[in-house]
Formats: sequence, structure tokens, C-alpha cells
Amino acid sequence: MGPARVLAYQTQLYPLLCQHCVPGAEFRSVVTQQCEACTPQTERGCLQEKSYMQCTATRDSYCQVSEQAASNSFCNNGFLDFGEQCDASAKQSKTAACCANLTCQLITDFYSDPACSTICGDGIRAGAEECDSIDNLQCETTTCKFKR
Repeated sequence: MGPARVLAYQTQLYPLLCQHCVPGAEFRSVVTQQCEACTPQTERGCLQEKSYMQCTATRDSYCQVSEQAASNSFCNNGFLDFGEQCDASAKQSKTAACCANLTCQLITDFYSDPACSTICGDGIRAGAEECDSIDNLQCETTTCKFKR
């Protein structure tokens, strides 16, 4: 059984399994707010093997530098440059996991202080929050975790 079939099988049996995406296998889409399968390196078509960035729990895999991006920006050069909120390729950066790799801006609903934090109780489920709604009686509004 391939990784995609295993993931689909697990998601059907355990619908809450996807509350926390598995880095390298799936990522949380900022559009759908659901876990989606990572795009494999073979489908990315990056020019060099070293230019491929692995999928994390919060972003899909991608080609690290394109010729156009390299000529227009310093984004993803491993350093926090003027105008950037973060740099996804900066290895020592605490905000790399919640950084949009093409814009070097924090992904919507994430904050830099503390790094990659979210606000519990703002009505937006982001990051490690399992829930974030004062209307949901199963949601613990101080921790944004489902009541056990």
C-alpha cells in the first residue's frame, strides 16, 4: 500500500489523526486548513537536488530558489533581510516553520513573538490548535484543545 493510500486509509479510520499534520508526509494547507499530502520531489522538477526543500507540517515541499525569485529578492537566502518577517530557509530561525516560502512573510494567523504562536480564542484554528471556538462546547478555550 503506497503512502497516499495509507494516509487515506488512516484518515478514514481516524478522522482526528489529521489534526496534526505529519512532517514529510503531509502539510496543513493555509487555504483549506486541512492536512494534504506532500508533493514528492519527482513532481517538483527542481533544477538541482539541493534546491529541493522538504515538506513540513505547515508547508508543502518546494524548489528553494527559482531564477526569477533569486533575481528579484533575497527571500530564502538563509538570512532575515530588510522587509522580511521571516526566512523559511534560515536553519536557526525560530519562525521558519510558519514562514511562507515565496514571500518571507509569516503565514496568516501566526505571530513572531513567541515564535510561530497563535492566539487561542480568536476564532481561527491555526498551528497546533485542535479547535478555537467559544461556541464549541467540546473546545477548551484556554488551551484550544478538545476536552478529553
